Parts: sequence; C-alpha cells; structure tokens
Amino acid sequence: MRLTNKAGVTFIVLVFLWLTAATKIGATTVNVDCNKGDAVGPILSRLKPGDVVLVHGTCQENILIQAELQRITLDGQGKATIKAANARQPAIQVFGREVTIKGFTVNGGSFGIAINRGATAVIDTNTIDRAAVAGLEVSHNSFARVLNNTIQRNEGHGILVLGSSSVHIGVWYTDDKVPQPNVIQNNDGDGVQVLRSSTARIIGNTLSGNRRSGLTVQQASHADVAGNVINGSGQHGIRVVGNSGVNLADSAMRLFEQPNYRPIESPDLDDWKMLATLYVDESRLAAHVATRAMAERLVGEVAARLGTAATLVETRSSVPVRMHGRASSLLVHAE
Repeated sequence: MRLTNKAGVTFIVLVFLWLTAATKIGATTVNVDCNKGDAVGPILSRLKPGDVVLVHGTCQENILIQAELQRITLDGQGKATIKAANARQPAIQVFGREVTIKGFTVNGGSFGIAINRGATAVIDTNTIDRAAVAGLEVSHNSFARVLNNTIQRNEGHGILVLGSSSVHIGVWYTDDKVPQPNVIQNNDGDGVQVLRSSTARIIGNTLSGNRRSGLTVQQASHADVAGNVINGSGQHGIRVVGNSGVNLADSAMRLFEQPNYRPIESPDLDDWKMLATLYVDESRLAAHVATRAMAERLVGEVAARLGTAATLVETRSSVPVRMHGRASSLLVHAE
C-alpha cells in the first residue's frame, strides 16, 4: 500500500509539472506586418492563452476578439496603427477575457476600443482618437484597466462606462500608491462618462479641454476620484446627477489624499465654484477631503486666488468655508 501511494503521488506531481511546462512552451509570439499585406483579424482564431501578437505598420481593419479568446496580447510596440475600415463598427472590439491591448494608435470607428459582453481587458499606452461615439467604451458587465493612454479628439466622449461595468483609470489595483496616468483631452463630449449602475476609480489623470464636463457620473453610478488635473472643461469639472455619488480625494480609502485640481488663470465666481471640482447647484459646491489639513489647504488656495478673506469654522459634520463678500459658500466635508 505504501508503494502504491508513493507512486500515485509521484505520478500526480509529474503530470502537474509536465502540464505547467507544456502550457508555457505552448505560448507563441506571432508577427503581423500590415504594411506587407498581413492583417490581425484572420490570425486571431488560431491564438491560444498566453500568445502575443506583435503588430507592425498600419492596419486598415476592424478587429473583433471573440469570447473564446483569453489571456492574449496585441502589442503595437508603440509604432503600429489600427484604422477602422468600417466607421460604424469599433476599430477594436473585445468579447474575450484578460485581453491586453497596448502600444497602438487607434483611429476612427464608432468606438476606438470597445470592451463588451462581460469582457475584461488591459488598455495600456495607446493613443485613441477620432472615434464617433467614444474613444473607449466599457459596457455590459465588463471590466477594464486603463493605463498610460492618450484619448483625444473623439467626436463623443473620451471614455464611456455603462451597463453595470467597472474601470480603473490610472491605477492597476485598488490600493496602488503610484498612478499610471492617462491624458483624456479635447473630446467633444465628456472626458469620462460613467452611467447606468457602473463604477470607476479615476486616479492621477489629466482631463483637459473636453467640450462638456471633465467627468460625468449619473444614473445610479459611483466614482472614486483623486489626484487628477481637471482643466478647461466646457461645462463642469465633475458633474454628478441621478442618484449617483463621488468620493473626492479618496477619503473613504485614505489613499491618494490629494485633491483634484483645476488650474485658474483669471479667477471669477464660476472659476471659484469649480475649484473644488464638484458642482452641486447654483449656490453651493462640496469637496470631500480626508483631513482637516487638506481642508485648510483648500481654503487657503481659494482665498489666495480670489484675493479675499476666508473663514474656516468647524462644525460637527462639516467644515464650512464662508467667503466674505460672496453670496455662495463652499462646504468642505472633513471625513
């Protein structure tokens, strides 16, 4: 009996090691050179988990990554371009899981990159521009990590998150201490829009020059927003409506205890309202911060930029800031 048991254990260990080695050996790298007539789409069905596709040149196609594809990487190496052949379809659409798309310039399409139908993806170090609806869409119970990208000049939103989906924009993990920032700029809609029961963690990014709002959170959605530069929005820095919520400066998790910042060149009442980035109504705005020190720093900046006195008065539930000579007031909640 002892010999049998030992043999059984040995057999199981050897089989496990052999399978692990076989999986590693089976992963391959495939080169696709679109300048020589190759295309990405036709080779996708042959890929296995762990495979990497190195793409060269300019590819004029719409790429669809089907649900059965998992743990593959498309790598443009910082040089390849994907141009949507059909403007009514996404340039790249992902239904698979743990798909990495990095190092591309993505032009055109209804969406530059769309993560749909429960897909998961990492979108890293791409430039995404000139899409019709949004540069990046994450929808239908999907999840994406969005790192080190430039998302710009799209006809709609920069990033659109909807349908009970979730994104990390600027961080890999929830508790990352160092962001991997994106630049989301000069889009005709919002920089980022989160809606329909979705969530977003938006840390350390630049949202600049977007024609509508830097960030909109609506329709029972939520976002943690900290350490971002939000500048030059046509409407609001951050707009929160429809039974939705935002944590600013990440006061709930005590990470990234840095307020979001909107630079001011010619301060007026509207600029002052946007300084704390959360516009609530015509006469009041609120900034959620983690510490009294942050509240004092914010008060000092408001006072300095407006050239007027500010009084910080603590209450049990909040730290109201009353600007002398102003009809409006700023509430800084010390949580």
